[in-house]
Amino acid sequence: MSLTKFEEQAMTPTQLIAQGAERADTTIGIAVEWAKRLKRVIDEQHLFVEVKGKKHIIAEGWATMVALDHAGYDSPSDMIKELKDGKGETVGYLATTYIMKDGVRIAGATQACYFDDPPCRGKDGGSKDRAAISTAQTWAGVKAGRMHYGWIVVMAGYAATPAEEMTNDKETPVDKTKHWCEQHQVNFFKSGRMRGYAHKIEGTEQWCNEPIERVAEGQSKPAEQVAKPQDKPMDTPKPVQADIQVDNRAALLAMKPATIGEMLLWATDPTGGLGYRNRLHVLTTLGIKETTEIVSVEDSWRALVTKKYPEAKEA
Repeated sequence: MSLTKFEEQAMTPTQLIAQGAERADTTIGIAVEWAKRLKRVIDEQHLFVEVKGKKHIIAEGWATMVALDHAGYDSPSDMIKELKDGKGETVGYLATTYIMKDGVRIAGATQACYFDDPPCRGKDGGSKDRAAISTAQTWAGVKAGRMHYGWIVVMAGYAATPAEEMTNDKETPVDKTKHWCEQHQVNFFKSGRMRGYAHKIEGTEQWCNEPIERVAEGQSKPAEQVAKPQDKPMDTPKPVQADIQVDNRAALLAMKPATIGEMLLWATDPTGGLGYRNRLHVLTTLGIKETTEIVSVEDSWRALVTKKYPEAKEA
């Protein structure tokens, strides 16, 4: 009697275990290499917040994780719902965000943002609605990323819990370890012709320059040193020439990042991108404090390119 096709392909328990182990080894090997690359980007761009000795990745870091998998976020407009109180008044929005890869939904989550959450405070009308919707979509994307990629994040040495879930109000703390102004409670930054680090004093046209007496990178300014307001940041003697050709500037303007995370990756890429120092430098250049304030990724990218290279022209 001849064997059936199923019987010919049947394997013993030992063979099944061996095959499963081989597949597991392959998966783990790929994940380890993936985790190494993720860690390099997260650490270099400081896309994490340290809480009680553990590093928790912020929203832009989770977006990086998604991009490394050649995937992207999708937040359908029909999945945005108004949240109303007992009086029927809108108090926030609920949004669902999916992680898409090759046209397939591989993960998804739903999150809410209320008008009393930090991203909406101080805003009115449509501005408040847009902030709530955008934030709900971002938080949902973070949650979806945690559910799908959390195990790889742990392999990279980070906590699986997103940074937004580790703070009571879901605000991402600012980095006070480098170039921090204690007097005005804001970060110094450096760009263009600026010789040193500085920041504009809120509500005025004056600048606060970081003291040049700092001994080492990241050292806090001594309490007795109080920066005097200046009319402008310290300039370099000569303009800094960008090491990039005119045709490359046009190419940069033609690039269309699909997500905020992708835009941040391109903006901080020192080789083929714009070479901004880090996420904070990008946000400061755009004149905002949080990525939830970004209304258009395309417009923000164009602003970053033209700010870095003013002579850039659309092709």
